[in-house]
Amino acid sequence: MLSGAMTPKRLRAAANRALGTLLVSVGMFACNSPTLPVPPPYPEKLAQPSEVELLPDSKHVRIASDGALRVDGVEVFMFNEELGAGQRADKDEFGHYEGIVPVDLSCSRPTNHVDLWQAMVDSQGGIESPITIVTVPRGAPGADLHCDNAEPGPEPQPDGGASGD
Repeated sequence: MLSGAMTPKRLRAAANRALGTLLVSVGMFACNSPTLPVPPPYPEKLAQPSEVELLPDSKHVRIASDGALRVDGVEVFMFNEELGAGQRADKDEFGHYEGIVPVDLSCSRPTNHVDLWQAMVDSQGGIESPITIVTVPRGAPGADLHCDNAEPGPEPQPDGGASGD
C-alpha cells in the first residue's frame, strides 16, 4: 500500500473535519446576525362594554367588560364628558376591566357620555387607542328619576295668536 493514499477511514475523518469547520463558522456568523426587535402591541379601540350599571345613588355608573390589552403598562381610562371627571379603571391580567365614574342624570341632562380608551404608558410618553363613547341614559338599570315630560310653554293667545284688526 501507498503510505500517502487516502483510505476510507482517512477520507471519513477529513469529511467530518470539513463539516465541523463549516458548522462552527456558520454558527459564529448566525450569532452575529442582527435581530429586529418586536414592537409592542398597539392598544386597539375597546368594544362597547358588556356592563353599564347605574349605582343605587344614581350619581355613579359602573362600567365593566373584557377586551383590554393583556400587557403590563396598558391602562384603561374612563372620562365623563359632561362632568369633566374620570378615572383609571382596574384591569386584570385576563383583560377584564372595571371602573366607577360619576354621572349627572337629571331631567335637564337625560344622558351622559363616558369616553373609554386604553393607553400604553412608558417613560417616553404613551400610545392611546381610539375612544369608545359609552352613552349612559337616564333610563339605565337602577335609575329612579321621575321627570314631568310636560314642560311649561308660552301662554296660549286668546284668539289663536292672530292679530285682530
